[in-house]
Amino acid sequence: IGGDMGVADRIISHALHLLPAHQPTLFWGGWVDIASGRPDRARDRLELALRINPATGARAQTLCGIGLACLQQGKAQEAFLFLQQAAQDGNGAFIRHLGLYVAASLIGETEIAREAALALGDGDYAGVIKMFNDPQHQALFAQALHSRAIGPMSA
Repeated sequence: IGGDMGVADRIISHALHLLPAHQPTLFWGGWVDIASGRPDRARDRLELALRINPATGARAQTLCGIGLACLQQGKAQEAFLFLQQAAQDGNGAFIRHLGLYVAASLIGETEIAREAALALGDGDYAGVIKMFNDPQHQALFAQALHSRAIGPMSA
């Protein structure tokens, strides 16, 4: 679909109309909602996906998605808990490190923020930031990438 979140949302909505408890569709629907700036629905979908299959191979990615939705909702403490668990459950994924860095910075967990910043490494992540359609969410994560060299973000 070439990154068209509108098309993705329509496909997922139709699939969930047919099979409302299909765990993979809920998972991907949650991620589409994160990218589209709908954190409430993203969190609902991802939490339901995790309840349906708590042993999923995508557990870390699901927890990461819930954490990012919490960040988008302005709930840094909750986000931190989900993202920290995601980091413990899964391998190193850039978006998880970025989310953990932002959440840890916002709640004053400077050592964890520093570790997450180191795990981010160097690179041009502008394409990842553009994944978020909401300009406020783009700015939050862009600021995190910019400030990781200086130190934890200020709230």
